[in-house]
Amino acid sequence: MSGIVFSGRRVRYRYAVCGLGPASCGFLLHAIKEHAIGDLIESGLVLIDRLLDPGAGKVGRYRLTGNSISQAFLDCIDDPKLAWLFRDLCTGEPSVAKLRTMASAAPPLDVVGDFLGAVARRTLAYLRHEHQVPVLLGTSIETVRRELGGGFAVGLRDLRAGRRYNLSVDNVLCGLGGSQPAETLRQCEILPGLCIGDHAQRLVASDDLLMMSNDALRQAIPIAAGGVSDVAIVGGSHSAMSAIDRLTEALGPAGLRRIVMLHREPLRLYFDSADEARRAGYAFDADDVCPMSGRVNRFGGLRYRSFDVGRSILETGRTPDRTVEVRSVLLRDLGAEGRMGVQNHLREAAAVVACTGYQANLPRLNDPWGREIQLRNHLGGLDVDADGCALTAEGAPVPGLFVFGIGSRLLRRSDAIGGERSFHGSADGVWLYHNHGARVVLDALDAKPESRPLQTGHLPWRSAHDPVVSHA
Repeated sequence: MSGIVFSGRRVRYRYAVCGLGPASCGFLLHAIKEHAIGDLIESGLVLIDRLLDPGAGKVGRYRLTGNSISQAFLDCIDDPKLAWLFRDLCTGEPSVAKLRTMASAAPPLDVVGDFLGAVARRTLAYLRHEHQVPVLLGTSIETVRRELGGGFAVGLRDLRAGRRYNLSVDNVLCGLGGSQPAETLRQCEILPGLCIGDHAQRLVASDDLLMMSNDALRQAIPIAAGGVSDVAIVGGSHSAMSAIDRLTEALGPAGLRRIVMLHREPLRLYFDSADEARRAGYAFDADDVCPMSGRVNRFGGLRYRSFDVGRSILETGRTPDRTVEVRSVLLRDLGAEGRMGVQNHLREAAAVVACTGYQANLPRLNDPWGREIQLRNHLGGLDVDADGCALTAEGAPVPGLFVFGIGSRLLRRSDAIGGERSFHGSADGVWLYHNHGARVVLDALDAKPESRPLQTGHLPWRSAHDPVVSHA
């Protein structure tokens, strides 16, 4: 391994992968199957995560089924280029066996979490033991400071020993997951001059709600028969549909009678083809069709269980079990009377649930003199350039600081990955992280394939299952 080494350890690395969840593991596996991992390792690669057993992020903690079928996740290890790496997982890992039994169905996310953890353990063991790549687990990334000569000083803390130290790195690759910070939610303006922060005492982040048990939900959102029996939801994406499902299950028996859903874009349903949408009687136009795949609302459409919930709302105005009314309020072009109605809904609801997407988890970014650099991070996520580099508040890229995964707006409709013209949000999905998202960042790094004969093939533009979850 080349590079500057001190006492047997490199003191400057070319690449630091920060966070080892689904997005970062997807990047590493893409580099392996495209034969670019050798160049990353030879140039100097270090892997960092605050957990001792990373890989799944928060996926396994959500009390939901997925919005992709099981085979979409299995595609990530069934790639023939990775058969040698995952042979033992395919024959002996319980979560893989469970996913195989429901290959054409959407799986529970706790099973998906177990699967992603097993994939990460196998991948990290290969890199650590076969190539001596440093894997710093139980290590928190606290600051990233730009250096005058280029590159970054990454401030780390060993969570077990409490020791703090810095690594010098040329490129920082952040796949640290996403969150819904309370301050960002409070600033969410759903209509001009109308913020949900005005109802902060009753504000619940969907990310928290979707991990709560039924008992915890009943404690967090008090519903009394004969009293307040409405909940307001802000948003209309997969998270909103999942929140409606969880609220119905937990609070329906307690007296929940109506959910008011406030959303900026119409509810859109996903269909495999225009013909399928027509047979279902679903109205759409040319802007809703992905020109690459022919699929209707490929990125922005509700899928699987969220599809069922959304279709029921559109057709009946109620949840699929018909026990709770769901009033859908499209926020575009509301007049004075409609605005007053929205204010009343928010004021009278037992809780206001924010389903407004995610912010990228990032450490503090400083300039060489210790001053904080503000990034262009808004309600829809962190803005990045075409290579995945974070943008400052002024719109300038930060060279070498790559941000991908949930909370990053890297995966948007484009000629490279397709998508319908009516989609204006960002897309997320494990398969996308392993393919299109990873390819963008790897190309920007210009990692060179190893010199041995390669069978690189071409990146598929979509999986047969095309798993995507969108966050508007």
